[in-house]
Amino acid sequence: MKVLSLAPVAFSVAMLLAAPVAAEEVHFGNNYGRLSGGILVMEDADIDGDTLSFKTGWTVSGVIGTHLSEQFAVEAEVSYLSVDIDKLNMGGAVMPVDGSIESILTMLNAYFRPMQGNDFSPYIGAGAGAAFITYRIDNIGGIQINGKDRSSEPVFQGMAGFDVDLNAGQKIGLKYRYLHIVDGADEGEKLGGHAFELQYSLPF
Repeated sequence: MKVLSLAPVAFSVAMLLAAPVAAEEVHFGNNYGRLSGGILVMEDADIDGDTLSFKTGWTVSGVIGTHLSEQFAVEAEVSYLSVDIDKLNMGGAVMPVDGSIESILTMLNAYFRPMQGNDFSPYIGAGAGAAFITYRIDNIGGIQINGKDRSSEPVFQGMAGFDVDLNAGQKIGLKYRYLHIVDGADEGEKLGGHAFELQYSLPF
């Protein structure tokens, strides 16, 4: 009988302990930070009628964001990406290239999370900003070039992914984003890439 009489008390204590955790899952109007990193698969680039192809690269990023409502959030992002150039196709003649493209991206993003507050939270988003790019080509087909150039270009991105709640508002998730960098001097030239990232978020 004593065991049975303690059951309601134990249930009440458990509910009180669980209540703050449930409230923290929504983060309505709260700020958050996020770190992410992963692989980058660049599309072939058309440069002055020639085609550059790339090896698989990588990217990392850091974000500070805030929730405007339960479903909508905005954020500021800084990313770094690096990818090695693989080959150059000049009128059907394919030559190996020793070179790379590196870039720092500064972005403003907006997100929509239709299931915010659940343990599993999918989302979609879009962003725009500036890409500060460094091009380096050491040699083409064994011929030394030792060329280097820098430029700043507009960049756009679209994102989709999901987060899974861990505890105390911390989350881990997977994200896909498509990057589109436009050459401001020649709109016919662009860089496009697909990033697949693992990310970790926490409130503050």
